[in-house]
Amino acid sequence: MSVQVECSVCGGGFPLHDYNVCQGGRWLPAVTRRDVMEVLADVGTLGDAAALLGVRPTRVSNWAARHEDFPAPVGRVGRWPVYILSAIVTWAESSDRIA
Repeated sequence: MSVQVECSVCGGGFPLHDYNVCQGGRWLPAVTRRDVMEVLADVGTLGDAAALLGVRPTRVSNWAARHEDFPAPVGRVGRWPVYILSAIVTWAESSDRIA
């Protein structure tokens, strides 16, 4: 299932594309529902990251507060910041925070 939108730059009603690079005809492939679900599967809260890493949520929260190189949030859902979970796992493994 492709997502159809009207481009706010060129006004075209073509498959979803990157509005930042649209110059009246340079289109990227359509984004499918599966594409969106794959991206969303890797987005979560610090609690979700803790569950993946097998540690308590307070531990991950402390890492986020104390380490400048901890991955930054990519957005918010309600009042909760959300992160790319694989980036947190990679950070924890590379900084020897988990065994």
